Amino acid sequence: MQDIKVSVCTPVYGVEAFIERCARSLFTQSYKNIEYIFVNDCTPDRSMEVLQQVLSDYPERKDSVKIVNHKTNRGLAAARQSAISQVTGDYLFHLDSDDYLEHDAIRLYAERAMETDADIVVADYQFVSETGCIPHIDKIPENKTEYVKMLLARKVSIEVWGRLIRCDLVRNHHLFAPEHISISEDYVVTPLMAYYANRVIKVDAVLVNYVRYNPQSTTANVGRKGLESAVKAMALVES
Repeated sequence: MQDIKVSVCTPVYGVEAFIERCARSLFTQSYKNIEYIFVNDCTPDRSMEVLQQVLSDYPERKDSVKIVNHKTNRGLAAARQSAISQVTGDYLFHLDSDDYLEHDAIRLYAERAMETDADIVVADYQFVSETGCIPHIDKIPENKTEYVKMLLARKVSIEVWGRLIRCDLVRNHHLFAPEHISISEDYVVTPLMAYYANRVIKVDAVLVNYVRYNPQSTTANVGRKGLESAVKAMALVES
């Protein structure tokens, strides 16, 4: 079977101190059939310059990289949607630009997808702090209905990043987070993705490193507006 093409979607905003590690973890993946889509959401720092500098070290990946530039800052949900509009792969994979992957991550995701023909492949991840790492392990039930219930109850991870998702699943069911939701936007779409998926399969390995010490991250800057956004997300899920 020919290797599936994976489109990695990465929004960029305020990650000058983190994007080099993220980009290198992407460009050095052992899996070769990858396209990379970076969305510059009007980042106010040197994030895009750093990205270009890193890319110059991997000329073999250059033709597989697309950069989308927003004219105004539109937020994470819009950046992800802009990235999805550019994908040409069989599956897509969201990775935030302050996080990073293990060397064999995409290969392990892709092999599991090809073995099972699953619409969604998930894996474990670890929280990365300045003092160490803490693994996060989810138990995924074989029964898809039970998995959807667990997502709705937040008993398993609801993040859209760290999942290999068939592109047609997203497009055919218009599974995009609303642009006006800045907190809990994943909660609006992840249960729907699982509901519509033919099956959800897991790789039993820690493949994603989730950085917890970026002061510019969305989760580090919640505030009143963020809480209101979370309430809106809950109302959308309920409806």
